[in-house]
Amino acid sequence: MRTSQIRSLTTRASRRRAQNRTRRIIQQRAIRRNFSDQRGNNDSRHPQRLSLLVASLPGIAAVIALIFTWVSVGQAKEQLRVSEQGQITDRFNAAIVNLDSKTMDLRLGGVYGLQQIMRDSPRDQPTVISVLSAFIREHGQVTAQEVAKRYKLLDEPYENRAPTDIQAAINVLTRRPNGSDAGAVVDLDQADLHGMRFQGHGVKLAQLSGATLRGALLSGSNMERVDLSYAILGDARLNDTLINRSDMQGAILVRVQLKGAFIADTNISHGWLTGAQFSSATLTGDDLSGALLWSAKFDHASLADVDLSKASLSGADMTHAKLTRVNLNGADLTNADLRGAVLKGTNLNGAALDGAKIDGAVGLPRR
Repeated sequence: MRTSQIRSLTTRASRRRAQNRTRRIIQQRAIRRNFSDQRGNNDSRHPQRLSLLVASLPGIAAVIALIFTWVSVGQAKEQLRVSEQGQITDRFNAAIVNLDSKTMDLRLGGVYGLQQIMRDSPRDQPTVISVLSAFIREHGQVTAQEVAKRYKLLDEPYENRAPTDIQAAINVLTRRPNGSDAGAVVDLDQADLHGMRFQGHGVKLAQLSGATLRGALLSGSNMERVDLSYAILGDARLNDTLINRSDMQGAILVRVQLKGAFIADTNISHGWLTGAQFSSATLTGDDLSGALLWSAKFDHASLADVDLSKASLSGADMTHAKLTRVNLNGADLTNADLRGAVLKGTNLNGAALDGAKIDGAVGLPRR
């Protein structure tokens, strides 16, 4: 190869290397420029981000404080609830101990201590109802001998006062707050409640089957769905009392006072109501079939849809009474006083009216 050709090739190679070197330098400068621009932009945004972060710090702190407060309050409430429940348990145990005391003052303290627990802790009301019911039953038991004795003395008027601690327990039960019973029932079956005073209070959902309430004062009371079947209520006063959907089947109500009472949908069948006073009372939908109502007073009373079939009403006073759709089928009305009575749709089939006074009565069948 000639020397001139070699030089020419060498010159071209040198040029290529120079061009490549120039390109690399240009590319490196471009990269440095871009990096510098990006860095400048980042440096300009950094103060903005920092300012935003600083401005949001109080809000973040407030949220954290709120969460901490909420957690602390929840823990405090739980601790308070546990503490209060512990205090109520201690108070409840102390009241139970007092109820078993032989001293009247301590027993009264136990009764009223349980009353305060009902007010402070509605969730414990069913338990208090059960405890006080058991206390009354325990301290007011009726023996078979006592029942027999009281049956024999029913012909004699009865006046007596109940024991103070039992009366206090009755007051607490009848005045308890509404809506917290949770299905609890005042169970006073077979209890001795003679001379008790329930005046002006509610006696709801109570079991008093076979109980003795002779001479008890229940005037003005509200008796709703009360079980008084076979109970003894001789000489009891129930004037102006509301008795609704209750069971008084076979109850002894000798000389009971029911003046102005409102008695609805109540079963008094086969009851012993000699000398009972229903003057100006309202009876509707009641069952008194087979009841003994000798010399009972129904003057100015209003009876509607009442079943008195086969009832003994000998000598009963029914003057100016209103009897609407009353069933007197087979009833004994001998010597009864029906003067001025108004009978509408009344069934008198088989009724005995011998010696009855019927002057001015309306709706009686012609003899």
